[in-house]
Amino acid sequence: MENALAATAVCNAIGLTTGECATALQNYEGIYRRTQLIGEANGVFIIDDFAHNPAEVVCAIRACQSVGKRVFAWFQPHGYGPLKFMYKELQEEVLSVLRENDFFLLSDVYYAGGTVNKEMTAEEVATGMQQKSNHVLFFADRREMLPYLKQNCQKGDVILIMGARDTTLSDFAEEVLNNQKL
Repeated sequence: MENALAATAVCNAIGLTTGECATALQNYEGIYRRTQLIGEANGVFIIDDFAHNPAEVVCAIRACQSVGKRVFAWFQPHGYGPLKFMYKELQEEVLSVLRENDFFLLSDVYYAGGTVNKEMTAEEVATGMQQKSNHVLFFADRREMLPYLKQNCQKGDVILIMGARDTTLSDFAEEVLNNQKL
């Protein structure tokens, strides 16, 4: 809504009418990978989201909590530098929003290459969170998580896939959906 309003304001500033803006917005299909429903399998909904910082992760989890009796929120950090910068906030904010039956799942950092300090890992973040909650799990390889999700998810649950930069995340969300169908 805020983006649509801002776009309308810009269009008005360059001479388009509000009616012309409204007509154009009727064809807008939304933002790709923002709480995007990938599908449903056996009553479990798979959602894909671009969330990649603590505030966005929390918002995505909250959005899914409004429709799921339990949320299995998986997050793949998008770099060692960003993880080192945000890990404390991520730990605190995520744990504060998880309900009694929700789970937060982490996998290794998506590493796009280059020279970077790898002193903070996703496993260390998970370990720190596990000291405060038994609803945090770490899967070094995200595919290791698939049997866990298949075994533990029930009708009415939401599996939330979150992360950025990794161009295979949408494919992985489809893989999660297909795994739930088996």
